[in-house]
Amino acid sequence: MEAIERRMAIWFTLCRQRQVTISHLSEKYKVSPRTIRYDIEVLSRTYPIETRVGKNGGIKLADWYQPGSDVLRAEHMDFLLDLVQRLKGEEAAQMREIISLLSQDC
Repeated sequence: MEAIERRMAIWFTLCRQRQVTISHLSEKYKVSPRTIRYDIEVLSRTYPIETRVGKNGGIKLADWYQPGSDVLRAEHMDFLLDLVQRLKGEEAAQMREIISLLSQDC
């Protein structure tokens, strides 16, 4: 999974769960916690993401943010992310753009 795909998946996970831990994301996407921290740094430049340390800490959506009601179901997003792995060249780029557009309003 490329960085852009992982970041879209992280954003989608946050939209569904509202809060996750770095260790959970690190295990789920099989990357280091440092990679997840960098992904969150990149995502937080565009999306309303907050981080908290200590008990009940982790990565979360800002309390004021309410995802849209037209969010893809988890299995749909997982299917699209799996599909993009099978595509090449321009088709893969177009699918990444579609996934990005679909995940922006989650």
